[in-house]
Amino acid sequence: MARARVRELAELGLVDWAGLEHAYGDAADVPDLLRALDDDDESFGDLLGALCHQGRRFSASAAAVPYLAGLARRPSLVMPVLMSLGYLAIGDDDVHTFPRSFEAQGLGSGADIAAYEAVQAEVPSLVPLAGHADPVTAEAAIWLVSWFPALVDATLPAVRAAAPSITRTLALGLLGDDAIAPGGWPEAVAAVCAGHADWALDEVLACARRMREPELSGAPTPYLSGDVAYLLTAALRLAPDARRAEAVAAMGFLADRVKGSRAAVIRGVRAQVDV
Repeated sequence: MARARVRELAELGLVDWAGLEHAYGDAADVPDLLRALDDDDESFGDLLGALCHQGRRFSASAAAVPYLAGLARRPSLVMPVLMSLGYLAIGDDDVHTFPRSFEAQGLGSGADIAAYEAVQAEVPSLVPLAGHADPVTAEAAIWLVSWFPALVDATLPAVRAAAPSITRTLALGLLGDDAIAPGGWPEAVAAVCAGHADWALDEVLACARRMREPELSGAPTPYLSGDVAYLLTAALRLAPDARRAEAVAAMGFLADRVKGSRAAVIRGVRAQVDV
């Protein structure tokens, strides 16, 4: 595993940025993009647009990670830094990458894997932020660290100790916690992700049959942008073969209750499972 190597912006000259690439060509402008970061969405959007374009990472992506991680020390930047590091690691957070990203499975391009490993190297220094006094920052840290199953010994205790939230519950599932108790849809989804497929899958199926808008939208969590229909679909995708028909039917119920592109995504996952 790569070792953490947080760097200050004053050290940007150590990298031959012009010899690296991002989405728009050579990466000579990355130092300026990093120096320009402030607490508005646009500055981080410009950086991520270059380093993580439609989920694809580039040679400059991994190189930028140590400098971006260093900016987590600035209180005004810590939350967007954590979210940006997450997207540099996994590229996209969708029904296909939840609960385990392709990169965590060793899948993807060389640049994708390099970016994931670069972020993984910084995660141990960021784990304490899961207990941050600001709940939004804490949940961003929990979301970030949950994508690295190889670090579960360090991350799971910190997530368990964090304040209760939907994000914390889902993160426990991604990290394989074996002590998730029955509850609502977050506990059921988390327990399915952790491999507890008995009571949990029953509850996910029941939620898929029962829940309707607005319950299926806008949960307060960064996972899948808080889309409960997607989270239920991702859990149903994990159903064992013996219960695949039930899962396929439940996805059909969900697709019928949402509209537009959301319905198309769920039907696409349903078609993949129904083989």
